[in-house]
Amino acid sequence: MKINLYISFTLFALLAVSCIDDKEYSPKLPQDPSVGEPKEYALPVDEHKTFRHPGCMAVQEDFDRAVRHIRVGDEPWATAFETLKEGRFFNRMHGVTRVASLYKGWLVRATANKSNYMEELDEYYWGAGNFAIQNQDCTTAYSKTVYWKLTGDKAYADDAVNILNAWASECKGITGDNNKFLAYSGSAYEFASVAELLRDYEGWKVEDQAAFKEWIVRVHVPTLIKFLDTHESTSSVVGGSQYWSNWDLMDMLGLMSIGIYCDRPDLYNKVINYVTYGGGNGNFRRFVRYIHPAIDGEDDIDLGQTQEAGRDQGHNLLSIRLAAALCRIAWNQGDDLYGYDDNRFLKGAEFVAKYNYGPLIEEQQGLTTPLTYPFHAGIVNASGTYHEDNSTDDRGQYCAGFVSVYEHYKKYKGLSTRYVKWAAKTPGQNKILADTTRFVNIEPETYDHDSGSGSGHGTLLFTEDESKLRK
Repeated sequence: MKINLYISFTLFALLAVSCIDDKEYSPKLPQDPSVGEPKEYALPVDEHKTFRHPGCMAVQEDFDRAVRHIRVGDEPWATAFETLKEGRFFNRMHGVTRVASLYKGWLVRATANKSNYMEELDEYYWGAGNFAIQNQDCTTAYSKTVYWKLTGDKAYADDAVNILNAWASECKGITGDNNKFLAYSGSAYEFASVAELLRDYEGWKVEDQAAFKEWIVRVHVPTLIKFLDTHESTSSVVGGSQYWSNWDLMDMLGLMSIGIYCDRPDLYNKVINYVTYGGGNGNFRRFVRYIHPAIDGEDDIDLGQTQEAGRDQGHNLLSIRLAAALCRIAWNQGDDLYGYDDNRFLKGAEFVAKYNYGPLIEEQQGLTTPLTYPFHAGIVNASGTYHEDNSTDDRGQYCAGFVSVYEHYKKYKGLSTRYVKWAAKTPGQNKILADTTRFVNIEPETYDHDSGSGSGHGTLLFTEDESKLRK
């Protein structure tokens, strides 16, 4: 009996420390906002919403701004443009795709070093799968489409169209173990983002674009919705499903991007609702799960502890990258996820940037007193995973996505947070300008060819004019 009482007390204690933050919040909130009373921070939903095109990660003014600066050699746009042209996937041969590497017409993503039964294939499949070919084709298609938008060179747009047409005609579907959900969402987000930029290109035949739309909806949408609704029946009042935040955020990106490209408000609005009422860890109040008060002398704003902070920093940074893309896409469509719940996402981005790059900042700025890295211990998912502190695994690796975050908050709110700014403007893929000693920070080419997740030439497309930034 004493043992049982001890176990019960321990579980109660773990649940108690797993509170989302200092605000009133219940993980039992329904996914459908019509079922329960909306919270004061719920996002408005327009059932008859019309979309801005192009309107995923980049809009026309982003391209116009980049072209204006490239023409006169302004930095960092000029160097970022040269980096685009140097990209290893950008320079693949015209018209070449990797779709021929599909397995019997299927894209596969599964657990490495393991044999899994694939119901769609009616056979066992060994290994992680062939999903990298999709990421690489989308990297090529996106980079070439961006180049076409900046230069008007139709040969590059034609290459991208050929890639989209090949996938729509040759890919039967996606399969794998539960990792297939990442393949579905990455494929949806990337392909829809490329298609959105090409939607008005006269070189993409009407019948081919119709076939592509039919394919991307049929192959992706049912599974994306099913995952957000059920998480393979793993949802729980403790942590909002056993899946980490990056799974939800990637899924949300895929569904939102298809919704915009296909003019489907129902798909788009499902994501907007999910930010507040979702049953998984893509719900922004589970994704940024605890708010730490700003530390005097160190922080500009409160810090928002993220759901994957105790897992490893590779995935923790990935979730920031995905949420950054989600916020930017929604902003381009008139919805402010950036400002949601008192800039909750920015607090999360600042928390992650501080922990990952704090030691580099200490060294660079010669700080004699180490920075403080707060952490609120607790259960973080429905599997009962308990995190005691920030994980040191993969700490400090370079991550794309911070440019769009810094530029947005600086332009629209006059916020120049120190850690996000450092991540956006200082580390990583730097290039030294030939005529100066200055460094130009260039984000990696497009999404991230390994995981299919990221922002997309952020330095080139998202760097704002200094005159437009609030002081």
